[in-house]
Amino acid sequence: MMRQFLTEIFALPSKTLIKSKLTKKFFLKNFDLLTKEKKAINQDINEMQLFASITEESSNIIPFINDNETYENIFIISISINTKDADKSDFVSGIIQKYFPYHCLVFINDEDEFKVSAALKRINKSDMSKRVIEEEIITPKLSLLYKNDIQKSFYNQVHFMQVDKTNLKTLYKDYFTAIVNYKSSCFTNQIINRPKFRTNDDLNLLKKIDELNLELEHINYQINKSVQTNQEVMLNTKRYGVKQEIEKLKAQLTN
Repeated sequence: MMRQFLTEIFALPSKTLIKSKLTKKFFLKNFDLLTKEKKAINQDINEMQLFASITEESSNIIPFINDNETYENIFIISISINTKDADKSDFVSGIIQKYFPYHCLVFINDEDEFKVSAALKRINKSDMSKRVIEEEIITPKLSLLYKNDIQKSFYNQVHFMQVDKTNLKTLYKDYFTAIVNYKSSCFTNQIINRPKFRTNDDLNLLKKIDELNLELEHINYQINKSVQTNQEVMLNTKRYGVKQEIEKLKAQLTN
């Protein structure tokens, strides 16, 4: 199901498509994983598949290489997990992005929903075989069962006919931008399709919104535990201020 779905939304050249398992053993034996990372790999993942490998040979898109970064092969990876816990799925996605040395799109799915992550990586100058993540983003959940207008816009943005194929870096940057746009659309409840030059600014706004949402969760927890009226009044006032700040940031995403 997931393979057919990815084939349809990306519409990649047939030469890029591969059908190869990515084993748990690959990560457990080749990388110095933390204990909690090993646990996540072993317990939360059902199966990992390499869906596509986008290279110059398979796509006729030239690579981009300099002293700091290399875009020679973009992988699309599909991972089936056995949990609906968003924190666990995000953690699994982070593990793949952290240790997989190529730029990749990671699709994490359960039986009816999925999330997509992308990460901008630079070369680790102390170990050229490793990469350092500079920016990472993951979408809110998308449904595998239906498509709303916001999802349709995201699928359109990653379609092969729509992305910048100047080189593999511009291609990946378009995928990254599409994820930023999708997350912005979910926050604002309207379709957003902003150009690449706005991506860094929007990414910073999204980070601030994420931080404020975490603060809001903490305040709500404190309110539920509060037994003193004056403390509850103070927390409600603080909650109102945080909500107002979030709304101001959302407005900037649509300007």
